[in-house]
Amino acid sequence: MIGILFALIAATAWAVSAIVARIGLQHIGTLNATFFSLISSFIVLTIVSLAIDPRAIFAFPIIAIPWFIANGTLNFVFGRLFNYSSINYLGVARATPIMAIAPLISTGLAVAFFDEKITPLLLVGTTSIIVGIIAIATDNS
Repeated sequence: MIGILFALIAATAWAVSAIVARIGLQHIGTLNATFFSLISSFIVLTIVSLAIDPRAIFAFPIIAIPWFIANGTLNFVFGRLFNYSSINYLGVARATPIMAIAPLISTGLAVAFFDEKITPLLLVGTTSIIVGIIAIATDNS
């Protein structure tokens, strides 16, 4: 149950973030927006991490470092840059549903690399994502 709560909080944070980004992008370019967003994220995360468990910042297995460097680069740098770019060009209402293809891509990768199984309900959900993206992409309004 706590996992569902965390997922809902994350979804709400990303939704509000898209609106805030759209407002900010009216006054600044996407590269600068990404830069300031990453700097502020780093500062806030550092403060929160130090407040919660300062030793945890330096207690991690070395093998995890390259994976999380790759994750940070893909997610926070490129993901955020292209997120802001799509919001800038398409607007929040069109860009965010298209970015909702992420579960479809991660499901495909999980099946390919981790041998995770596709259930009928998962297939219905991923098909719904595809249909929704087609509807948004072909909307001419």
